[in-house]
Amino acid sequence: MRNKSFLSLDEIRRVTRAFAAAGTEKVRLTGGEPSLRRDFTDIIAAMRENRAIRHITVTTNGYRLVTSPPGATPASPRSTSA
Repeated sequence: MRNKSFLSLDEIRRVTRAFAAAGTEKVRLTGGEPSLRRDFTDIIAAMRENRAIRHITVTTNGYRLVTSPPGATPASPRSTSA
């Protein structure tokens, strides 16, 4: 069941396209712990599909990076910060 207080993947795509059209080139995913979302890698992949978004950063405590290192998937962010 989807948590309606979070944006869906399609909503994230639309918001990303709208901001990119307005000139945004950098996106930072942050919040409690963004990697806890089940669709976390799908979100990053969707943002990377948008060629106008040149830089994606994830602020994380690193909890999930132990089991899923950023280089392990083509959907990994371009940088992380903890």
